[in-house]
Amino acid sequence: KMKKNILLILPSFEIGGTTISTRNLISVLDKEKYDITVWGLNEHGILRWMYNGIFCVKTCIIAQSLAISGWNKERNVFRKLLTALVRKLAYNSIIRDIFIKYSINRCLKNRVFDIVISCQEGHTTSVVSQIKANNKIAWVRCDYKEYFKNINFIKESFYNNYNHIVCVSEKTKEHFIEIYPEYKNKTVCIYNPQDSELILSQSDINDNDTRFKLNNGKKVIISLGRLNRVKRFEQIPVIARKLLDNGLDFIWYIVGDGEERNIISDAIKQYDVEDNVIMLGAKSNPHFYIKRADLYVCLSSTEACPRVVN
Repeated sequence: KMKKNILLILPSFEIGGTTISTRNLISVLDKEKYDITVWGLNEHGILRWMYNGIFCVKTCIIAQSLAISGWNKERNVFRKLLTALVRKLAYNSIIRDIFIKYSINRCLKNRVFDIVISCQEGHTTSVVSQIKANNKIAWVRCDYKEYFKNINFIKESFYNNYNHIVCVSEKTKEHFIEIYPEYKNKTVCIYNPQDSELILSQSDINDNDTRFKLNNGKKVIISLGRLNRVKRFEQIPVIARKLLDNGLDFIWYIVGDGEERNIISDAIKQYDVEDNVIMLGAKSNPHFYIKRADLYVCLSSTEACPRVVN
């Protein structure tokens, strides 16, 4: 019997539930039944190593420019200028669709897939909607009802082109159907698979970051994730200041990177908590730090089914 060809499309290989959960999903797929290809629209990311041994198509600068974090990761001046131009032009939906079709033709080179999966809502879902395939699946990893509550939400039409929509929790599914009742019959819930063996094996691998200290008698707090507005990491220095003013002694480590990094760093200085709130940056193996913390704190304003808590 012929294997089915599966294409999974990621926004990038940056730290986040999408990158890790997709890799875990691939690990449980039967390799006797499926040939798997991955396309990271933005080829950057500290977790690229997790996809070693999996065929990944080479992306192009147009796809990368449109993808999450594409602008931030460019170092070449020419490519940075081109990225800025592409993103500006892509505000026009017609031009954006042209860019997407170009990226598909350039990167996939007319390859045919039986199943194409958008691994995250947003730009990847828009890209997959334009790929020709008999079976298209869209993964939804956000709580649509909460996430779009405070922004100018416009219902996307590209879900019309999908056979199945997968939400990562029952509550996420319920909220998605509230917004998109027309897709109720093709929306399902599949919880993210966890690779418990990998988590346990990595929890004792130390990357010897000298900023991380345990033998000082202080309680250790940790928060982990992408440094964006929804995760509310900017509140940590505020909370830390209140705890210190009430006589509590601790070190609060922030593991992650993102667009809010400078805002959080400035807040740490503003509230004079440099000795108690330490930003460790992105870590390809956060499990070592989680295992040694006394307390894990999640401040997100909304989560679909947070892998880091699970």
